[in-house]
Amino acid sequence: MTSALRQRTLELLRTHAARYPAWCVIDTYKLLYQACMGPAHATDDADALRKRLCTEYAAVETDPGMILLDDITLHTPLFRLHLAGAKAHGVDPHAVLEGFVACIRAFPPRIDLLHQGWALLCRQIQAGHLLVADPDGLDATERYLRGANFPAVSHSPAYRRTYAPAYRLVNKVTLFTCGAI
Repeated sequence: MTSALRQRTLELLRTHAARYPAWCVIDTYKLLYQACMGPAHATDDADALRKRLCTEYAAVETDPGMILLDDITLHTPLFRLHLAGAKAHGVDPHAVLEGFVACIRAFPPRIDLLHQGWALLCRQIQAGHLLVADPDGLDATERYLRGANFPAVSHSPAYRRTYAPAYRLVNKVTLFTCGAI
């Protein structure tokens, strides 16, 4: 991992720790997974994605205070497009879907960076430089992730309860291309 990438990874983790203080170890990993692998785990079945997005978009409450794009870029531009913010800005859900599907197809996953980022993240938690709600869960999470070969994961129940995450991964260029912003 280059020095610049290491610094960007630390910046990303610290920014999210400040924004989401109730996050758990698994949530830190999910952030790294997304930043390194993009939406690689998502199906590219547009029909299934459309149905799920339309259901979620209809259910999410409009939140003008919610940020629209959360930059999680490490090696390639990548953003979490928050649905509550998108809804507040009048972003068409079909444009969100186009951006998400385009990102699924174009994002270059980097498992090597995920492994390096995870090692860095573990050291930060162990040294007390990165705060999580469940630091004692680090060893069990580490064993699980390594044993399962670093899979995609869901947010922790505590994170879901506290922040009700509803977003899609997109790259900004795709959003401009499909006219969402």
